[in-house]
Amino acid sequence: MSVGNGWIIPKGDWKNASSGILSQSSLESMAAAYLKGKSFNNFELEVKARKTGGDEGFFVMFGMNETQQTGYAFNIGGWGNTQTTLQIIEEGVTSEAVAPFVKQEIKNNQWYTIKVIVKESVAQLYVDGQLIINYLPTPAPRQFVISGYDEKTNELIIKFTNASSEPYRAQLKIDNAKQVESKGTAITLAANSLKDENSFEEPLKIAPKQSSFDGFSNDFSYTFAANSLTVLRVKVRM
Repeated sequence: MSVGNGWIIPKGDWKNASSGILSQSSLESMAAAYLKGKSFNNFELEVKARKTGGDEGFFVMFGMNETQQTGYAFNIGGWGNTQTTLQIIEEGVTSEAVAPFVKQEIKNNQWYTIKVIVKESVAQLYVDGQLIINYLPTPAPRQFVISGYDEKTNELIIKFTNASSEPYRAQLKIDNAKQVESKGTAITLAANSLKDENSFEEPLKIAPKQSSFDGFSNDFSYTFAANSLTVLRVKVRM
């Protein structure tokens, strides 16, 4: 292993010792060494780490973008060498913690075995075989809905966005309506892929499509297409 060969060094005074140990002696914040040209979706990383001085412990960074400015970091023995957590990295600095804080102290001149396991649904940190952080991210909502009433046409208008790459079936309830006609219209703007776009050759590849829907009621279900914005219109007497 040699610094500069297969590594990106944005900060720090890094050296490759004769024993094959990668070390750094700078006291500047966010000193880091990144593997160059490596990308993993699901992985397990295990290293041995030792601190010989300084006020805090280690950072293990992952999920970094191409400029190494955005991603995540397990901050092990941070906050004056008292606590460990998982933080977001934004514009090259650590920001909010997304996992609970765990009390932890990293001692000088002691080797620690650090294991990081990252999958689509979990990020885990082990120190000397002990599970310290088990982060299960809460998925962000990919569906959004708003509604309104057109008094001129006596129509209820429902606008539904499905930002998922899969169709989404939703149960919709219309409260306080005396009568809901069963038949109405659906106007859908959708794409087969997030990479789809209109062009001179295909100017209407992504364009609104209108269809009828005979299934409206006070309590009805509707399947919204993937990557879509749908407008439902139905006659309603309030």
